[in-house]
Amino acid sequence: MSDQNFESEIPQQSWVLSYEDLESFLRPGADEERLSFLGRHARPGNCAHDYPFVHRILDVVLAGHGYRIVRCISCDESLFVQKIPREQAGPMSPGVPLELRGMQLRSWVEHEAGIPESDGPDEEAVDWNFWLNYGTGAQSSA
Repeated sequence: MSDQNFESEIPQQSWVLSYEDLESFLRPGADEERLSFLGRHARPGNCAHDYPFVHRILDVVLAGHGYRIVRCISCDESLFVQKIPREQAGPMSPGVPLELRGMQLRSWVEHEAGIPESDGPDEEAVDWNFWLNYGTGAQSSA
């Protein structure tokens, strides 16, 4: 697959990326270089789960197109890069912290899944430090 025609050669709108490759993909660089990196390191993949099991990590805009990085705990905490309409992408707008993983991530998802739809999701109102320290004895009361 040629790197320049990455999107036109893969019909899916979603690609799976490792945590290490995501860190490389997010490093500053030219849009074409980052899309080329995605073409070399990502593999096509989709996830059919819903929020909060699938949740937004970050949106980026590259070459005028929006991309959303999401994670699914039901798919072994896999990361997916999804092409989204440019207008929906909040450039470099953070969602659920990437470092929230394992038991702390599952605890947040269980908590979020128990909130009635009218009350969530509101990622900006979440005390991420509470969830990052959850179960460690270092968390403050929410």
